[in-house]
Amino acid sequence: MHPAPDFLFFRVVVMVSKKELVDAVCIVCDFYKETEEQLECGAYRIIRVLLEREKITLEDIRLAGKEVSETG
Repeated sequence: MHPAPDFLFFRVVVMVSKKELVDAVCIVCDFYKETEEQLECGAYRIIRVLLEREKITLEDIRLAGKEVSETG
């Protein structure tokens, strides 16, 4: 019989909507225009892939966006 582990590790799946991601990423971009047609730039696509691969979190994106906004 194996002893019970001290810690249990598990993945937490976080669902992020496109609107949440656009609000976090695109809003700081000088080229972003809010229209009905939702275009996706390369930076948005790269960030989405990194988020899906769990390399970054939505909070990481928001903090980076805040930093970009503050530094101009």
